[in-house]
Amino acid sequence: MEHSHTTVTQLLQLFDSSYPDQEEGTRYMRHLAFAQFVAVCGDCTLDAFSLAQCEAYRAALLGGFTPTTAEELSRLNQLPSRARQGLIAGFAPVTAASYLKMIRRPFRWWQVRQRTFCDYWSQLPAIKVPRKTVRVYNDDRLASLLTAAQRVEDGGLTAARVLVMATAGLRRAEAQQLCEQDIDFAAGTITVQPHAETGTTWAWCPKDRDCRTVPLVEQARDVLLARRKELSKEQPYLLLSADRCAYLMWMRSRGRLTNRMRKCPDENWRPFRRVRELAGTAGLSQKHLRSTFATNCLRDGIDLRSVQALMGHSDIATTEKCFAPDNGAMEKARSVGAARLNRLQLAKTGA
Repeated sequence: MEHSHTTVTQLLQLFDSSYPDQEEGTRYMRHLAFAQFVAVCGDCTLDAFSLAQCEAYRAALLGGFTPTTAEELSRLNQLPSRARQGLIAGFAPVTAASYLKMIRRPFRWWQVRQRTFCDYWSQLPAIKVPRKTVRVYNDDRLASLLTAAQRVEDGGLTAARVLVMATAGLRRAEAQQLCEQDIDFAAGTITVQPHAETGTTWAWCPKDRDCRTVPLVEQARDVLLARRKELSKEQPYLLLSADRCAYLMWMRSRGRLTNRMRKCPDENWRPFRRVRELAGTAGLSQKHLRSTFATNCLRDGIDLRSVQALMGHSDIATTEKCFAPDNGAMEKARSVGAARLNRLQLAKTGA
């Protein structure tokens, strides 16, 4: 294959073959971004690729895309329905920025290989993404949620999930993948680590292939020990129901266990929604338990770098996005400011 005649689609294929271990979700999103680019600009060769095409794709993401030729309409219709509708209407800034990030990396990889170092994507104006307000469970709401979870008659499954996610900062998928071998009950720690394909576990790797150790509080330890007694010795997954685990193992024996199932074994969110409504915490979801953990760590005096390690973030900027503002910060700033002025006035008077 001559480098000058390599197309955008072929570039993606070369990138995939060089990085076969990409996260499934990342791969899917990157393929979607490339498909959108081809719909807007065509499957051009890399020697014909220019800044104008980057600008056209960025404009389509933000302002929508209206085909003007039969060829453009044909390319647009080849997109999945949801992606096609989104490209026609335009995406929110945060989604558009994500697509640009996904499509940029293969081009940069190619440019480094060819020693061209002409990154047109970096020349685009940055998309300003409004920062969302971080939502967390305050102490009262977290107490209500835990109380409601404990009332669910499911062998302590819901209570254990809520407690572990709120006090260890685990992602939902990480909590569901928690096995007995990951827990040191004596030391009070949980190790988030990959699982091998064995007779009782399916192969799984944490996000970003992260391996980290997080705290296991006494209350969570007691609940997990109770779960261990509740389940059969053949089931290592403590935060999956016996029926769900048996179903997944049956699917694996038939060769039908999908990557999505391996990544997140139980996507049934309805039980948590009922618990949330019972607790009066509508508007807050399972992911907010993770931001609650990060916020509480910072407020309890744990330094930012340590919180980053506990959360498993490769970039500290991601950790900073998990913190909710302190409701008492305004009053603290007012009191500190007034006290400082009083000291200045006293010092001036004394002088």
